[in-house]
Amino acid sequence: KRGLQLDDAGLFRLLRATAAHGVTALVHPENGVIADLLEGEERAGPGPIDDGAFLRTAPGILEAEGMYRSGTFARMVGATLLFVHLSSKEAAAALRHLRALPGGERILCETQPHYLSLTNREVLERGALAKVGPPLREPDDVEAVWAALLDGHVGHLASDHTARSIAMKLEGDPNILDAAYGGFSGTELLLPLAFRFGIEEGRFDIVTLARLVSTTAAKVYGIHPRKGTIRPGSDADLVLVPLDGPSVDITPERLHGMSDYTVFRGMSSRGFPSHVVRRGRLVVADNEVVGTADARYLSRTSPAATD
Repeated sequence: KRGLQLDDAGLFRLLRATAAHGVTALVHPENGVIADLLEGEERAGPGPIDDGAFLRTAPGILEAEGMYRSGTFARMVGATLLFVHLSSKEAAAALRHLRALPGGERILCETQPHYLSLTNREVLERGALAKVGPPLREPDDVEAVWAALLDGHVGHLASDHTARSIAMKLEGDPNILDAAYGGFSGTELLLPLAFRFGIEEGRFDIVTLARLVSTTAAKVYGIHPRKGTIRPGSDADLVLVPLDGPSVDITPERLHGMSDYTVFRGMSSRGFPSHVVRRGRLVVADNEVVGTADARYLSRTSPAATD
């Protein structure tokens, strides 16, 4: 009802155009029409809207349906697409099925740390502060997303950085359906959380960590080997993480974004970088920004690839 979802014809035409121009389409796979219908039913119910209503309006099976539909169109026209923020067991199964079909090598996928670590219990306990789209789900969904990541169907991790303040999230004391999305300030925590869940908990090694947070994304977005690798001719981008560094508690005060809360409070990580070098210049030293703001636009110079 907010006009966020393309109809099937529009989606088909878009994917056909991206295929013709050799670019990658990022797809948030859900069935918005059915989600709107379910939301309307929740709003029309006899009682007050509880925090669990949000999960009921966006079940994982609608994520899988969006994958099948857009993935089918992509295979028809030879498009490359990237599914963002895998969150459910149904979607993980759909992803495996699509990637096993002819043309499945052009079906890419990423997820974010909150879908690997948090469940809908956060929503039930914290309400709007834990609202993100797709919603946090159940423990078996977390396990399914981990399995898809570890077996390679999910190629990389992303942040889904959408900084919000508590005041923005709770403005007008909204019910869960009216509350703002986002608030998961993920950019600064992407590497520390991947380090925590991967290295500290023994799920993968440091080489895999670099691939998941850097190399594969650089390839998918067509900026490899300028980014995502250390070699002559590449940008001298280096992140130093002491493997025997201290365990740092994750708190809003520790982070540098605009959010004054974090859903990851109570967790810790030894993966916070001590130094960051960008294009050969030191920009972070001992957790303090020391560089200047001189970002550059990165033009895409090569087709998406993950080999």
